[in-house]
Amino acid sequence: MSQEKIPALIDLKPLPMHTLGGTFNRHFVYQGQDGHKFLRRKSLTIPEWREVIKKNNKQWGFEQDGANVVVRTEDEICELAVAAHEAGLRVPPIIKDGKGGTLTPYLENAVTLDKYLPTAPGADAERTLTELISDLSAAHSKGIVYGDRWYNNILVDPALGVVNIDFDLKPEGPGKELDLAQVIYYSIAFDKDRSPATLVSVLKRTPLDYNLALVKKFMDTKEAWSRDKYGDLRIVIDTFFNKLKKE
Repeated sequence: MSQEKIPALIDLKPLPMHTLGGTFNRHFVYQGQDGHKFLRRKSLTIPEWREVIKKNNKQWGFEQDGANVVVRTEDEICELAVAAHEAGLRVPPIIKDGKGGTLTPYLENAVTLDKYLPTAPGADAERTLTELISDLSAAHSKGIVYGDRWYNNILVDPALGVVNIDFDLKPEGPGKELDLAQVIYYSIAFDKDRSPATLVSVLKRTPLDYNLALVKKFMDTKEAWSRDKYGDLRIVIDTFFNKLKKE
């Protein structure tokens, strides 16, 4: 589906259901006359943004040499998503709704990465990680940095495969490395027995232009902060990067 095929908000009917948004956004489901469903997303402007970003930067070590994360405006979110979709990346079509929000197709069968990876059959998990890394590399090669690639912003749809959503946060600084660190870290955290080997294989055959030492630094910092939640991943991460460096 293209941007042009998403109906205007006035032509959609709100359904008596909505997906729970995060702390900083709300999602509402609408339906068109043809039965297709669409997701209306509206960002919230709240004072806690600054503290959340500060905490997130600290957890990833993304606070040196002028690195920072800022909040994208709704226009910036839409511009990035449109550019990514038109470039053939794994981002759904999107339009502004005229009331400070955006509209995209509603992927009611999609699940977030944390729910998908642990139980996915081996071949499906491998395909998902391949799509995830290949898309990220393609985006970065086009100058597109998604930002905030945590597991809730990465969907896996039965028909579409990997789908990237929610681009509220914009990294200023080594954003490519932060994107990659987040994708690798969460993939390992939710499937540490299978993901590392697949990721090494995918990364070795994917064109890379990254400072891998910086990627590891971000991951090591996050691991130390999140050990109570995801377990001790130090050996897994070290082994992963050692294998990645080998010819």
